[in-house]
Amino acid sequence: MELNKKTTRNIIKIAAVILVFAFLLYNLSSVLEFAGMILSLLSPFIIGGMIAFVMNVPMSTFENHCFSRIKKQNLKRVLSIICAFFSVVIVIAVVMGLVVPEIGRTIQNLIQEFPRRLEQMQLWLNELLKGNTEIEKYFAQIWASGEEYLLKFVNNLGSKGISGGFFTAMTGAISGTVSIVVNFFMGLIFSIYILVQKEKLGSQGRRVAAVIWKKPVCDGILSVLSLCNNTFRKFITGQCVEAVILAVIFFVCMSVFGMPYALTISVLIMLMSLIPIFGSLIGCVAGAFLIVFVNPLQALLFIIMFLIIQQIEGNLIYPHVVGNSIGLPSIWVFVAVLLGGNLFGIAGMLVFIPLCSVLYTLAKNWVKKKEREAKENESDSGR
Repeated sequence: MELNKKTTRNIIKIAAVILVFAFLLYNLSSVLEFAGMILSLLSPFIIGGMIAFVMNVPMSTFENHCFSRIKKQNLKRVLSIICAFFSVVIVIAVVMGLVVPEIGRTIQNLIQEFPRRLEQMQLWLNELLKGNTEIEKYFAQIWASGEEYLLKFVNNLGSKGISGGFFTAMTGAISGTVSIVVNFFMGLIFSIYILVQKEKLGSQGRRVAAVIWKKPVCDGILSVLSLCNNTFRKFITGQCVEAVILAVIFFVCMSVFGMPYALTISVLIMLMSLIPIFGSLIGCVAGAFLIVFVNPLQALLFIIMFLIIQQIEGNLIYPHVVGNSIGLPSIWVFVAVLLGGNLFGIAGMLVFIPLCSVLYTLAKNWVKKKEREAKENESDSGR
């Protein structure tokens, strides 16, 4: 191989990349600590970017449909932002007003009914274990051990927890809560700036990209970013539509069967369904918990009804509403949810579906391009 200037530069670049990678790997703990510090500093801006991305969907809807006749762009944008945030606040307030009081009343009923339920369970166990002396002794030992551990826990809480660790834990919790609230409001303000000037920021980003990269590379990067933006926006819209459909189905079915807390549980399931596929399971557990202290048989009926609706939702509603909205086949929706959930939990589920859709679209376009090139080569060789 001839060692010209271009080859020498390539070798130097490869060697530099290897050295940097080795350095980072050798000092991995320090690198991770530094990255965590940087993320902590940038968290208000990251939160603001996420809020702006989500709020851009209702803001664009108001801007294009409700205030389209307003000529002044600045006035139209400000009114759209106010209406978008106001709508979200109203939805949150309505949901909290419906769900939180019912949960509070249920917890209060649970506290009042717990001693009686516990006594009934103890009588049932005594009746069940009557004559079985060995099993009775075994359960008596378990009960005594549990009582002993409970007494130790109460004594430790009284002697150490309040004086030492309790205040430390409370101080840490308050400090963390204040930090989260401050970061959220700073991010909220930053998101408003992004929404107001999104066209200007986009134009500046395209100019910077054009300076850094050559035109084909720049066009490719902008095309991928545009695809990501459209896919994530459609995913958010489809996820919200799917949650509303599921809430309506639950409300109708629960009203037909005369179940308590129909509206509250339906709203709760709607919120939990924003978590892809498995979120409604959380809503089912919470709904059954609300119903069981009113009527245990209806709680069992609710679980059976949930399993039936879950099959309909998992096989028909979700893959078609969300999968079709982002152009991802049903099987890949499930793959994305499983991979994202196993790797990063709930956040992974939310991100991996549109991310897999982007990768699927890019791969599909690449395959089509190669097939078209292959056909063109065959036609050229045939001549």
